[in-house]
Amino acid sequence: KEVTIRETFGGVLQPGSLNGTPGRLTVGSPQSPTEVRLYGGTFMFSARGSAVPGTDYGQLVSYGDVHLGQNALYLFLDFDTYVPQPGESLTIISTTGEIKGQFIQGTSMTVGGITYKITYNKNSVVLTRSTALHGTAFQDHDADGFRDAVDQGLVGRTVFLDGNNNGVLDGSEQRTFTDAAGRFT
Repeated sequence: KEVTIRETFGGVLQPGSLNGTPGRLTVGSPQSPTEVRLYGGTFMFSARGSAVPGTDYGQLVSYGDVHLGQNALYLFLDFDTYVPQPGESLTIISTTGEIKGQFIQGTSMTVGGITYKITYNKNSVVLTRSTALHGTAFQDHDADGFRDAVDQGLVGRTVFLDGNNNGVLDGSEQRTFTDAAGRFT
């Protein structure tokens, strides 16, 4: 069995009701696995309140593979009632099958000035609010690990969150540049 969401037929899969109220959408059952396929559509995710899955945030639960293809992820966050805290994670898709593909946003997206990391696991897609990093890059002349009066800030340096720990700045990783004093946020 298969559920297909195509752009040509409205193309929006939104767990919960059509008015934006979050909820859980369960597809299939352990006895009758059902694949979910999104083709050129949008997965609309809503969150509000205390962020209890299936109650305060939209969640797709599937008993079969979930094919994301090249679909858009749209976040609707009700900041009047819910603001995700740094490091907080929300599982937006879970399956007993496998997650196949990614949303067109790749591994991160920014909504309302807040950046979320999108993690694709074998059986789930998780949004995690990124934490803010700030500091100063400087030349540590005496190599003591502390900024002394003689240690000048490094200007125009790239600072990035190495999400996959490979020591290389990849296209989807968050980055910023140091200012005239070596500061970054």
